[in-house]
Amino acid sequence: MFKKIEKESFYYGSSVALMTTKDPNTNKDNITVISSTWTLGKTIVVGLGLENKGFSNLTIGSEATFNIADSTIWKKIERIARTTGEKTIPEYKTREGYTYFSDKFKLGGFTKILGADVSSVRIKDCSIQIETTIT
Repeated sequence: MFKKIEKESFYYGSSVALMTTKDPNTNKDNITVISSTWTLGKTIVVGLGLENKGFSNLTIGSEATFNIADSTIWKKIERIARTTGEKTIPEYKTREGYTYFSDKFKLGGFTKILGADVSSVRIKDCSIQIETTIT
């Protein structure tokens, strides 16, 4: 069961966040694994690489969902951790073992559900899903 809540501030701890974005040009959904996030009131601060598909999607769109993972899905996260949705892989990512994979939902075994208020999808496997508009 999902419950929509509105809060002045929201603290979810130090979990891994799976940011979902939609490529406005292709309408494809993407997952970006993020290990560095925190909140300041209603603002989420995110450590995000500039050469990944999630960032690229946000430069041409403005919606994202932060799906907060818990320890029960760590194996799914590991399956997608060294993948990128960007066909052109920077040299430093190639050295770190990254590979291109167009459907991280399928690779990780994640269940996709429609966003309630934004175009980016949510991940059903995560009990906390924060829909956002990027400014």
